[in-house]
Amino acid sequence: MALISLVDEECQYYGAFALALLAKNKSFQVPLAKMGGVRPLVSIMASKHSDARHWAALALLKLADNFNNHITIAEEGGISALLAIGNGEGGVTVANLAKRAFDDVKQKWRKS
Repeated sequence: MALISLVDEECQYYGAFALALLAKNKSFQVPLAKMGGVRPLVSIMASKHSDARHWAALALLKLADNFNNHITIAEEGGISALLAIGNGEGGVTVANLAKRAFDDVKQKWRKS
């Protein structure tokens, strides 16, 4: 988390790359979000000129694969960051996240 939070763009690039790779592992998704991984990703995505935006978006999407991270992502501005991804791609992504969250809640409700 320290590497991705630095001001240096190269550190952010490698930090976002590492976080994207780590976030692919389902057992790391919640701990990474709890350790503060979402906020620096959102900050990188807000920077129009950062080369790390691609990796930051990928890492955020992988963290969003886990339903438990959805509230953290929303609170840290991740939904707005995803919507800002060019030409409507973010809207599709958020729609998919919302559908997945709804399906998860519906399944839990049926089990109870």
